Amino acid sequence: EFIHFLRLFFDERDTWSRKANFVRIDVACRLCFVCLDSTLKDKQPVAEGEVGIGQWEWFNRKLGALSKTHPDFDRFVKIVAIHHHPHPIQAAGPDRFMQLLDAGTAVREFERHRVNVVLHGHKHFPHERLQAIGGGAHYTIVGAGTVTCPFPEEQAGEGNSFNVVKLRPDANLLEVQRWKANSDKRYVPTSPEPRRFP
Repeated sequence: EFIHFLRLFFDERDTWSRKANFVRIDVACRLCFVCLDSTLKDKQPVAEGEVGIGQWEWFNRKLGALSKTHPDFDRFVKIVAIHHHPHPIQAAGPDRFMQLLDAGTAVREFERHRVNVVLHGHKHFPHERLQAIGGGAHYTIVGAGTVTCPFPEEQAGEGNSFNVVKLRPDANLLEVQRWKANSDKRYVPTSPEPRRFP
């Protein structure tokens, strides 16, 4: 069972004790990684997801505390990793079971805390896009594909791929280079240059 694996991996008594592992700060590089669990562990196990009120309260408290601890926290690059996609994507279609049920809350919280990058998976459809959040600000969304899936129907027509994501804070750039498996099952870049996002 996957939950059992996670408990062993994080050396925890229960799933909720993993919350302490959901934030990583690199002060020297001014990076803040926040992981949100949208997999609905406590509800009927279907494909849709939800972060939930308790986790959003934790997210607000944690980022509020970090902004008090680090006076320059507004200059940190804030990266959120979440399983479900917070915005509709082409490959998901209208299927309710592909959705993040509290996506509206996610978008509001990302805007409120000036999140810079959102990394997600769930639907195996690789994509990148900018999401405007008002006042000329935005965040970049990077959706993962699938790396080693043997079933073409689970690859959203995109084949097996992975993203190499590089932050260049000095140039205010995020670079995303997608690598895709070719007919020889070797991964090659899909373009000579990575896509760049401000």
